[in-house]
Amino acid sequence: MLGDGLLTVGLTLIVVNVSQSATALTLLLACSTAAGIVALLGSSIWLDAFNRRRTLIVIDVGRVIAAVLRVAYLVSEQTWLLVLIGITAGISVALYRPAFSAYIGDIAAPDDRHAANALRSTASKLSSIAGPALAGVLANVDAQMAIPILAGLLACVSIAGFTLGPPGMTPERHWRMSGFSTAGFRFVWSHKWVMAIIAQGAIQIGFVSAPITLIVPLWLSDQHASGQYGYAMAIEAVGALTATLLFTRGVRIPATLGMPVLVLQGAVLLVVICGAPTILIYPAYFVLGLAMGIFGTLWISALQATVPAELLGRVLSIDALGNSAFSLVGILITGLALGYLSFGEVSTASLAVLIASVVLAALVPGVLTLGRQHREHNIEP
Repeated sequence: MLGDGLLTVGLTLIVVNVSQSATALTLLLACSTAAGIVALLGSSIWLDAFNRRRTLIVIDVGRVIAAVLRVAYLVSEQTWLLVLIGITAGISVALYRPAFSAYIGDIAAPDDRHAANALRSTASKLSSIAGPALAGVLANVDAQMAIPILAGLLACVSIAGFTLGPPGMTPERHWRMSGFSTAGFRFVWSHKWVMAIIAQGAIQIGFVSAPITLIVPLWLSDQHASGQYGYAMAIEAVGALTATLLFTRGVRIPATLGMPVLVLQGAVLLVVICGAPTILIYPAYFVLGLAMGIFGTLWISALQATVPAELLGRVLSIDALGNSAFSLVGILITGLALGYLSFGEVSTASLAVLIASVVLAALVPGVLTLGRQHREHNIEP
């Protein structure tokens, strides 16, 4: 996970420092985003056709290839390499989360899944901060070549870890069997509470999380406090770590808190809407990290308990696909909106979307209990 920060942010820094070209950076980001979305669409069809540990090893091999290509780019400065780098990096980063979450469902006992998922969530959050920070330090000391080398070494360590780890589920059905390719979508469609939460998550990512990512640093800069953003990200990670500690210490958090806790993300938006002192962004981000840590753990654990093992990877890919697609849309819409509206007005709209999406999703039977009353395993893919 630490390597992903080096893989994405580190690559952006390399391109900016080497080419100093907006066209080159746009090419890289476009290829990476498009490849990630296409990969998730494909994985929603085939991900469960292969052993998950082997799939994760292949994904890490893709990270190694991306690292080698970045070294080649630093040496040759050939723009066409950015296409290959964007594709390999985009696919690897996009597929890792659903594949790894499905693998946890294979190897973790039911009673241990909350703790395992909480640890995965926190590791992801901490890595998303440490990876970019490390990439920034290496770029600032003119050690750009160390970025892809370190990312490649971390991928090799991950490969070794998975090679020595538990094997995970062995697929019982071949991908060519009738109905295999659509089984994940059919499962989601037949379980309305799953479909409702996936839809709510896509809307939330696109029209709440993406705007927060864009609005807060700009608002802080407008308040002459741009330096606080990095600290806010660190405090968000502390909130996520707090959620992990709650689960690993055996604190029983009821599933009924899963959806309502999402509304707490609005704390960050309220700081902007009210024009509050910028120092309040810190507790707001702590609450955001805590809320997302609690929901994420409960949601993934509920899927692992509900979705048949042979479908889990595809259902998780569908969830990630919606998030990725709407994130890009949300950033574009927010960027356009900020050209005409104030930070407070755009934040108010995002807060309204957040509350409405949670309330509407909660009306679907099974959503508030995260499917506790709907543990059905009789869908034939």
